[in-house]
Amino acid sequence: MMVFVAWFTGFILTIRIVCEIGCLHVPVRKRLVFMTLLPVTSWAGVLFYYLFARDRMARWLAPR
Repeated sequence: MMVFVAWFTGFILTIRIVCEIGCLHVPVRKRLVFMTLLPVTSWAGVLFYYLFARDRMARWLAPR
């Protein structure tokens, strides 16, 4: 049961992250890369996003 709860929590957080990245005003190609990269990395991607990258994502993906 605990495994299911952990999996379901990760699934919901991943969907939320993909929605947040999808709303950023950055080039589509960069958005798609990160929208596929974070869910593939599972919990590591979720932790990286929420602990480190959330506030910096728009700046990293902005066109130069």
